[in-house]
Amino acid sequence: MEKLLTAVFGESCYFCGRVGRLICYGCESHIQVCKSGVCIQCQRETVAGHTHPLCSKESEVKLPSQLCAVYEYGGIVAEVVKKSKYKPKTFALLRLLSFSGAKMASKLGFDFTGFTVVPVPISKARAQDRGFNQAEIIARAAGKEFSLVVNTSILARMRDTTKQFGLHKAERTHNITGAFAVKGEVAGGKFLLVDDICTTGSTLMACASALFAAGACDVKCFTLSRKI
Repeated sequence: MEKLLTAVFGESCYFCGRVGRLICYGCESHIQVCKSGVCIQCQRETVAGHTHPLCSKESEVKLPSQLCAVYEYGGIVAEVVKKSKYKPKTFALLRLLSFSGAKMASKLGFDFTGFTVVPVPISKARAQDRGFNQAEIIARAAGKEFSLVVNTSILARMRDTTKQFGLHKAERTHNITGAFAVKGEVAGGKFLLVDDICTTGSTLMACASALFAAGACDVKCFTLSRKI
């Protein structure tokens, strides 16, 4: 019945009910774009999300060179990210928001030429439970916008982990360490890691460490949102 109504009357906004689009332009205008970039290591402001040279120098492991986080995590963005894990209609919302976010990143001047897009993998159990990986939906939108190849098999999650929500940065780092492994040839390659949200950057840095250990020469990160 819902498909029939949609065909006759058109799609309606999930948030306000206005006919025409899953997220109408009025509601979309209330979404907050991240006003400044931050260093993935120290979470302090930096130009275009480039990692501070001092943070890179003092780090015990090689760090991603840049973090592009498009939207502030809150309001509509938070609702879409959380609910898309379990509700089919909000899955469609995530896809729409991902394409909007990728276009916004392009307008902001981000350039990932020569990079291969790699979504942060989830465990097999979570993939079976949800039926999809949120990061892959976002990765495909970014790949299309920036005309990049998307590789969903080069990075694998080797073990399930405790949910990161509610953990402090040190706890997040400990929880995620060693959870990822490279399953293909990456030597000399450049990779754009993609996830739905960046909180402390622990998950992204753990993925980057696995890629660097396998010989990647550069890793950048793209997230749909960032917790302010």
